Amino acid sequence: MSTMGILKRLGTLGRDQGGNALAICAAAMPLVIGGAGLAIDSVQISVARRELQRAADSAALAGAYAINQNPSSTGSTRTTFAQNGAVRDLEVNNDVTLSGAAVVQNAPATGPFATNANAVRVQLTANRTMSFLSFFDATPVAITVEATAAIVREGSFCMLALEDGNATGVSVGGNATINIGCGISSNSTSPNAITASGSSSVTASPIMAVGGVPSSSNFASGTTLIPFAPVQSDPFANLPTPSPSNCVNAPASGSKSNVTVTTSTPGYTAATNSFCFNGWDIKGNVTLDFAQPTIVYINGGELGFGAQAHVTARNVVFVLTSTNATSNPNSIATLGMNGGAELDIESPSSGPFDGVAIYEDRRAPLGRTTRFNGGSGSIINGALYMPQAYFEYNGNADMDAQCIQLVARRLDFRGNGSVTNQCDSADPSQNFQATYVRLVG
Repeated sequence: MSTMGILKRLGTLGRDQGGNALAICAAAMPLVIGGAGLAIDSVQISVARRELQRAADSAALAGAYAINQNPSSTGSTRTTFAQNGAVRDLEVNNDVTLSGAAVVQNAPATGPFATNANAVRVQLTANRTMSFLSFFDATPVAITVEATAAIVREGSFCMLALEDGNATGVSVGGNATINIGCGISSNSTSPNAITASGSSSVTASPIMAVGGVPSSSNFASGTTLIPFAPVQSDPFANLPTPSPSNCVNAPASGSKSNVTVTTSTPGYTAATNSFCFNGWDIKGNVTLDFAQPTIVYINGGELGFGAQAHVTARNVVFVLTSTNATSNPNSIATLGMNGGAELDIESPSSGPFDGVAIYEDRRAPLGRTTRFNGGSGSIINGALYMPQAYFEYNGNADMDAQCIQLVARRLDFRGNGSVTNQCDSADPSQNFQATYVRLVG
């Protein structure tokens, strides 16, 4: 072929547009492959971060639950509970291989919950080798996440069963009516930790328990049920151990008697502003009205409210105890309330028994039954605190309270009894704040 022919052939080839797309695709292919590789690596990082974050969240919650289950722990002991809870959770639930040990802090050093002893911060780091980038740099990518969980208190309840076994903590049956402006809680681990059955009616929210809370039409519409909640601490755990002295026989109170207790009544101790009576069977009208917070110790026997009893007590707490409580718990006074009795009690507003109307010494035997019976109509402003007792509310008992709290080992409402509470919802100090464990960061 002549030189002229070759040049002509090259000119024709230069003007030919066939195969341009192939050339462009060939040139762009490295970009397409690189983009796909980066996308795959990004997805891998995102998935790994999500898995690692899930592990950190779970561990932080476990650490916070651990300190919630040991509320009296402090300092290094509290930190140990938090660390053990978080590390154990990572051993069980974490599917990501960590690079180095997890960082677990109780009372974190940084963040909005810094120095908060109820908070647990967990930081995790894992290395990931990327599928695409590893062709250019074999160094793994370090992924670091953190989570903070804390014990927080919000909302309120005014009835608490301290039962922590597998038995039902709160049961409402028969025609009992509960209408309170706050919640009900139980520390029972039973699947039926709180139950409502029969023709009963419960207007209270939330209904929360460590165990299960079976749904029921007996709960008013709109009731919030919170099963598998954290353990609620005893709101009166710091009440002082009763120490009665100068105990005498109680004032006689027949069915038609009128008794007014004053500081000149035998059994009074000025130093502690208290009385101590060896049991007290009240059958008539009794008035205790004091300007200062006053303690009435019942030393053994029974604090009995008979059918004709009408008791008016202002700024008073009744403490069921015994001078031999430590050596003989069975000697601690009991409480008995019969049909027709009427109580009008207002607890002290200050002092060591602030807010408590009736307190059964916590050294009492476990499982002793205390009953409010019959058709008693009572107004109580203050707490009934019986941490070891099975509290039964029976018959036609009718308790109309400005603001009552019930704390006992178990609470059982039956018969036709009703409890109506009128606590000021705007004043959280009138109820107990509910405890939750939540992720906060």
